[in-house]
Amino acid sequence: MGRTEERRGHPRAERSVADVHAAIPGSTIKHVDNISCSGVLCRMDSNLPLMEKLLVSLELPGADGNGGADPIECEGVVVRTEAVECERDGPEYQVAIFFTHLDEEVRDRISQYVERNINHG
Repeated sequence: MGRTEERRGHPRAERSVADVHAAIPGSTIKHVDNISCSGVLCRMDSNLPLMEKLLVSLELPGADGNGGADPIECEGVVVRTEAVECERDGPEYQVAIFFTHLDEEVRDRISQYVERNINHG
């Protein structure tokens, strides 16, 4: 079986996203699976409705691996959600959020983070 061609328009970081912290008012994000300038894929404790508009707050580490500048905010919409097997801490959902608006400075910070942590494998 051959590799499928990548269809995403922006590269995404998958290796080091354990150091990315994200928040959505009224929900708990347990883990960020990957991030790009297009959006974020994360694990949550609640199932969000498709097409729900929301504001995601992200804390990305700086170039030195320590805390970066102030958290950044991204407007987005839920484009995919599915229940995930989880043996601890109750139900868990994998939620894909497409960024509908990013300021240029925010886009640059995400892009720089991805470039430093891109999964070349």
